[in-house]
Amino acid sequence: MLVGLTLLLLGFAVLVVLLPWGIRWGLQRALRDNGHPMVVVEDVDFNLFTGRLVVYAVDARSAEEKQIALGETRLRVEWWPLLSQQFMIEDIVIRDVTIDITQTEDGEIVLGGLLLPGEDESDSEPGFFSRWGVGTGNIDLENVTVRLAIPHLQTAMTIYAAHVDPMRSWIPDEASA
Repeated sequence: MLVGLTLLLLGFAVLVVLLPWGIRWGLQRALRDNGHPMVVVEDVDFNLFTGRLVVYAVDARSAEEKQIALGETRLRVEWWPLLSQQFMIEDIVIRDVTIDITQTEDGEIVLGGLLLPGEDESDSEPGFFSRWGVGTGNIDLENVTVRLAIPHLQTAMTIYAAHVDPMRSWIPDEASA
């Protein structure tokens, strides 16, 4: 009994220690699998108990030199709403970002070298995620540079500071769309 409890606690401790490394590896792998052969993620901090996640210094470049560069991203996931099929991210702070957004001649949007999926109108059944509510707390952006390239226009803009109020899809007056 004591040995089992000790092994359980040891296993939990290993999980807590290795989880930030696993998130970092998963982020790098996801970006590489989606057309970014050169990916660097400096560090990831994650507290399983508070839901606080901090990702430091992400730099990803695609073969076409499209870029996603994040200086620092902080957010906190709320665990209790998951029991009600609600995914809630509180207190999002994104700092020192550079991202390329392009639109192809076909109208497809490419975000930092990642092709965004279009809407599939052939699927009339609601999917798994459409049954879930999604919400955010305050979103703060600091020093965000967007390099936009659409047909007949190329420009860059920098957002030095922006604040977005909370949104919750399960509260109609706060839904974003």
